[in-house]
Amino acid sequence: MRQQEEIDSKYGFVAHNIDYIWENPKTGQWMLLEEKMFNGKLSGAQERQFKRMHNRVKHYENYYGFFIVTFERTSLDDGAVYINGKQVTKDELIRFLKFEITYPCYFGE
Repeated sequence: MRQQEEIDSKYGFVAHNIDYIWENPKTGQWMLLEEKMFNGKLSGAQERQFKRMHNRVKHYENYYGFFIVTFERTSLDDGAVYINGKQVTKDELIRFLKFEITYPCYFGE
């Protein structure tokens, strides 16, 4: 699609992708996750779109929120890991992904 002149960004078209719709279908729990490597940050456009998406689903049953998982390098095994800017251990990240512990939503709700 990016090769199509008619929908080039110069005409205002922009694409964003969310990295994960993380869920446990057995329990119905789910959340939206954006993954960043090398201490990456959301762009302003990403933040606007993800907040729009979050605001539309924040009252859905068993929705846990929107979170940014940031790796200092590329994974749990080669550096620090953060959830919404708070450094966590590998165990804490795994427990978070299992819905055993939670953190405040990136957008503050």
